[in-house]
Amino acid sequence: SARSPRPGSNEAQVLEWYRVLDLQVGDDMAKIKSSYRQLMRKYHPDMHAGNPSKQKAANELSMRVTTAYNGLVSHLEKK
Repeated sequence: SARSPRPGSNEAQVLEWYRVLDLQVGDDMAKIKSSYRQLMRKYHPDMHAGNPSKQKAANELSMRVTTAYNGLVSHLEKK
């Protein structure tokens, strides 16, 4: 019986990173990198330079995506 990880636990954080990057748990580094690049092309703030509100949203999203990517990379390197 797979139960949900405790909120705030390291396991919950890792699951959130996979979710942010639109990945399945256990996807390999190549998939993680590919998803990160794809999302950054979509949400990079420079892509929305003409629209301040979109640029602000894109900035927040790109920071979340980058945080998730960096977190997953360091999590997988520890294994």
